[in-house]
Amino acid sequence: MCLIALTCVPDSGFLSLAQDREGSIRVTSRDDMLRKLPESVSYLLPAFTESTLVYANGSSADGKVNICLLDNSVRFINPSDDTLLLANADFVSSVMAGDTLLIQRDGQFVKCISLYGDLSLCERRSFTFSEPDEDAGYSGIPATSTAKQVRVQSVDYARTYGREVEIPWKLKTEYVLDDGSRTIPARRSSFIKLFPECADQVRAFIKEHSVDFKDLDDLVGLFQYCAETDMSLKDKQ
Repeated sequence: MCLIALTCVPDSGFLSLAQDREGSIRVTSRDDMLRKLPESVSYLLPAFTESTLVYANGSSADGKVNICLLDNSVRFINPSDDTLLLANADFVSSVMAGDTLLIQRDGQFVKCISLYGDLSLCERRSFTFSEPDEDAGYSGIPATSTAKQVRVQSVDYARTYGREVEIPWKLKTEYVLDDGSRTIPARRSSFIKLFPECADQVRAFIKEHSVDFKDLDDLVGLFQYCAETDMSLKDKQ
């Protein structure tokens, strides 16, 4: 097994700590909510990037794309400079955007940070907002008891509220481990589960370095240690 390590330096769109972001937008009837949000919140990549898309059947296609976090859709820019929605995005297994690898798991794209064989450390972002209650008879977001937390893809962008409303949003960032078919939270138990041959060394490393599982630098260091230790043990067999 070969060690492949892709360690990405976090840019302005990727913080070292898994910090949540939140805010609100004011919308009226049939407003385009995507246009109301900062691009750093609504898209996974800092900018639309020339990319190679690989499909589940092994075919591929090139284009200038980005991932919309509101509905986890693939958006691309056509030759006329229009931003369009990729119709068959569910069949995209991965996107190589420059030197950044994105993989799709359960309908959600995650950013790969470090790779070792079939295993990877990834960053996942999830966007939610509080939808105003249609029965509220006043402008603005209702009290918590009359609002509901929803994923944006379940919302009709063209719905009519009949008034201007303020909609709070929240962007959650978390780190996960991927084994080639599924993702699990990047916790102590997860590292031990995915690197069982060096479980004792992993426990010792976590304790010695006081690993913060919300800190990207700590997780990258732990993942690379696990990969190097696992590879060393396999070479001795």
